[in-house]
Amino acid sequence: MMSAQNFYGCKKSFPSQSNCSFCFVKGPTGPTGPRGSGDTISVGTVRTVDAFEEANIIEHQEQSNHILDFMIPRGLPGEKGEMGLQGLRGPQGIQGPPGIQGPQGIVGPTGPTGAVGEKGEAGTSVTILGSFDTKEELEQMHPVGKPGDSYLVDSNLYVWSPEQKAWVDVGVIRGPTGPTGKEGNPGLRG
Repeated sequence: MMSAQNFYGCKKSFPSQSNCSFCFVKGPTGPTGPRGSGDTISVGTVRTVDAFEEANIIEHQEQSNHILDFMIPRGLPGEKGEMGLQGLRGPQGIQGPPGIQGPQGIVGPTGPTGAVGEKGEAGTSVTILGSFDTKEELEQMHPVGKPGDSYLVDSNLYVWSPEQKAWVDVGVIRGPTGPTGKEGNPGLRG
């Protein structure tokens, strides 16, 4: 029997172990342990989401640091109240008239001269071979011509066209005005 010690159990003090079937002897207080490292919490990103999405918090942990990312829904526009709070956005207005024309800009510098083009093909010469009173006479006498062939019909020049396979009227042909002649002798008096 250990009557000199106090035994503890069920939050009571007993003079001996025989009074409690689950008792223990209280020992001396142990030394203080080392200080533990506590976790930290910090805010990461705060993002505004659509007005009808739910708010959400996402946690990322880097060792003992807890980083919280917030997703907050955008609020709906409020109605205009008595205190003049901002109301809903109105419809777009009509387009205004065009503005006045600005001043003309300065003339830019002259560009460099372009390269000389390739030499063109030689043109077809025209040879007047004769004349007819009508186009029908020309076509009867010469139903087919050669490139460069031409005839006068009245005062118009008709040239043979290989592409059209016909005589083509290219216009009136007149020479330059001649010099004025000498005045004639007076006629006999009647």
